[in-house]
Amino acid sequence: MEEVVIIKWLSLKNTIEYIGEWEAMYNPNFNYTEFGTIKNTAGGNNFVLSVKQWIDRTGIG
Repeated sequence: MEEVVIIKWLSLKNTIEYIGEWEAMYNPNFNYTEFGTIKNTAGGNNFVLSVKQWIDRTGIG
């Protein structure tokens, strides 16, 4: 159940913008190009993003 809540929260454009700002400040390996792609599609009816997808696509870790 908690996983669904997190996935829905990660699908919000404001959440993506917030996390992107945080990553830009604290993650030297942050993939800005992929973040831009995610940010542009976030908030749409078909947009879904899991924590694993965020990690894989933006270079965290």
